[in-house]
Amino acid sequence: VRATTKTEVNASGVIVDVPINVPSFDYTNGSCPSILVEPQRTNLLLRSEDFDNSTWVKIHVTVIANATTAPDGNLSADKIISTATETNHIAFNDPSSFVSSQSYTFSYYAKSAEYTKTAIRIGGAGYSIVNRAEINLSNGTIIYQQGFTSLQVQSFGNGWYRIQGTFISAPNLVPNIQPLSDSYSVVADNYTFLGNGTSGIYVWGAQLEAGSNATSYIPTVASAVTRNADVISKTG
Repeated sequence: VRATTKTEVNASGVIVDVPINVPSFDYTNGSCPSILVEPQRTNLLLRSEDFDNSTWVKIHVTVIANATTAPDGNLSADKIISTATETNHIAFNDPSSFVSSQSYTFSYYAKSAEYTKTAIRIGGAGYSIVNRAEINLSNGTIIYQQGFTSLQVQSFGNGWYRIQGTFISAPNLVPNIQPLSDSYSVVADNYTFLGNGTSGIYVWGAQLEAGSNATSYIPTVASAVTRNADVISKTG
């Protein structure tokens, strides 16, 4: 049983809704799924699919809403475009607060457009070693990473990857999504390059949850959303 809806990745690789008290399944083993049992989690990031919304702070980037088909099959994925400046290019979403010294996992779905790389970064002054990583969106490989206690890249087909970084929290930190051109360089633990005002990457489904792993996607709009735990029992 579960008193809230949730999402799962179905046998066709599409993210779909699962109704209240209906079990969800894990199809990673192909045609023989297993029941997916997950703990209660809350997506702390508002507007998880609306990167054009003011909740997402844009630094030297612009956003085109609903630019391509998302992993849920809808025309709801946005495009983050770097402006024509020689600097860093960032979109970030500031949750209300972190509990210090606790594990959190930040995840988002990304797909290459003109750029074939993205950076996941936990920005702020709370670390001596900044959590950051560069991902190749052509093949899902990790180019470089530092600071994360765990970093995973999961393929969802049609060029989409879910990037999942687990870190230990500290005050004044915010999760960053950054498009990267091939000419990027690293300056003071951030990424800088000359954008052109038209090139970028596709993004969808950002999530920040307390815990040491990413769970199934929890969409949000104007407030944080909690998915209740799955409770499995047997009778007879």
